[in-house]
Amino acid sequence: MTAGMLAHYSAALDEIYRLRTALAYEAEAIAAHLSYATFPKSRREIAEKQIERMHAAAAGDAQKAYTEVPHWAQEGVRQAVGVPLLTRETWESGR
Repeated sequence: MTAGMLAHYSAALDEIYRLRTALAYEAEAIAAHLSYATFPKSRREIAEKQIERMHAAAAGDAQKAYTEVPHWAQEGVRQAVGVPLLTRETWESGR
C-alpha cells in the first residue's frame, strides 16, 4: 500500500469514527426528547425504533440495522439530501 493510499484509508477510518459518534449522539438526543410528556404518543414507537437502528449502526452494524428499511427509500433520501455515491475515486477526489 502506498503512502497516499494509506493516508486516504486513515482519513476514511477517521470519518467512519466521526459518523458513528455523531449517530450515537443524535440517537441520544432523540431519546431525551422521548422523556418529554409532550412527545407525541403516535410517534413514540417510531422514534424508539429509530434509536435502536442508530445505536446498532453506531456500533458498526448498519447493514443489519437497516435491512427493514427498503433500499429504494434509503437511496431516495441519500439523493434528496445531496449525498454523492461513495467510491474510492470520489473519496480521493473529495480530499
